[in-house]
Parts: sequence; C-alpha cells; structure tokens
Amino acid sequence: MPHLCTSAFRALAFIGAGLAVAAASGCTQPLPPAEEVVARHMRSIGGMQALAAQQYRHTREEASGPDGRPAMTRDVYRARQGNRYVMKMEAPQTGPVAIGYDGQTAWMMDTVVGPSIQRSQERSAYDFESPINFARLFPTMETVGRDTVNGESCIRVRMVNARGDEVRNCFADDDGLLIGATVRSTTGVHTYVGEVTYHDYRDFGGIKMATRTSTTSMNRRNEVRLVSVSTEPIDASVFALPAEVAALKKN
Repeated sequence: MPHLCTSAFRALAFIGAGLAVAAASGCTQPLPPAEEVVARHMRSIGGMQALAAQQYRHTREEASGPDGRPAMTRDVYRARQGNRYVMKMEAPQTGPVAIGYDGQTAWMMDTVVGPSIQRSQERSAYDFESPINFARLFPTMETVGRDTVNGESCIRVRMVNARGDEVRNCFADDDGLLIGATVRSTTGVHTYVGEVTYHDYRDFGGIKMATRTSTTSMNRRNEVRLVSVSTEPIDASVFALPAEVAALKKN
C-alpha cells in the first residue's frame, strides 16, 4: 500500500517541520521594550519610591590613571529642590575646576579661563534624578539587541539625549542592573567614544550604585572609585553663586 507509506512520510515531515518552527520560535524570543528594561533596572536598584525619598546627595569619587596613580578627585553635590548642583574636581594636570547650577544660573570656574556663565548648558544634566532615572535624561530609548559584558549576558538599550549624544547601555539578564555602556558624545568638532563597565553595586540611602567604574577610550583605561555617598541635608551655601560669577551677572 504505497499510498499509505507516502501519507505516513508526509505526516512525519509535517510533524518535524512543526517541531522545528516551535524550536526556532523558542530560540528567538522577542526583546523586551526599552521602557520595560529600564523599569526593571530601576526596581533592581531600589525603586522610584526610594529615589523620590532622597532630597540631597553628595558623592565623592577618586579616579586613577592607567598606571594606577591617583588622577582626579571629584565631589558632586545635588539638591532636589531647584535641581541645584555643584561639582568640584581637582586633577594634577588642570588644577581645581568647579561647575554649578543654583536653580537659575549655570556657571563654571577653572584656573585657566576663570569664571564664566554657561548660557547654553543643557539644564537636564543638573536634574536631581538624571544620573539614576534614565527616562529623565534620555527622551529617546530603544532596545537594539543582546550582548555580553565581562562574560555576562545583557540587553542593549540605545539612548539619546536632547543634544544628540548616544549611549548604548547594557542591562544584565539575571538582575537587570546596568553593567556596561558604549558612550558617543560630540562637542564641536571632537567626538568622544568610550566603553564603560560598572561593578560592585552597594546600597546608599535605599538606592544601589556602582562603586567601581572602568572606562576605556583610545586604548587608555581609567578606574573611578565611589568613595562615599551621603543623603543628608546639604547647607544652602554650598549651592550659592561664587562671588566671581555673581559679579559677571551684574555686568
């Protein structure tokens, strides 16, 4: 009965094709939308409620160069009210540099050009939540694929800020934490491209932050260590305009 045999073979082929399709669909699961990936990361570091409870943040960082020697110290002060911000950095090559925003005026001071008012500076950079809540800093976000960072699988999310700078963050599959990023930023005719990895998350005031960050750019590797984080109130005088900047406003 050749027709029965032929029918049997056809049936087996049909079943085999069905199993193959099922297997393929299981291997190519659709990627989650960017908003879902970012929301999971936010939950992993402590959640929006814990972030909303913070009104102040003072972070201190130390950076080392490729040779392991200290290269920079940086203190960043933030206040939620008015998105007030002050960053004070000191490096052997440049001397002290300070950048700030008192809720109205963005300014900068360094030993080379002196005091200046930053009229075109993006105000979103001073947003109290922007270093942690990506949605506040990046209006454009999209999931672009899967990747591996230091042997750990992750989901890549392309993010673009209002200036057009692009970051491709990678969030770990197992816990949703940010573990890597590819950064592309353009200022004038210069374009910066760097690879960043984030390590050793710790809890500070209910929010987890990476305590070690490694950056590689132009074959140079730098390490930044988060020394301390305080969420205690910061005196208003810290955010006041320096006298030199206040004088510029009067002119």
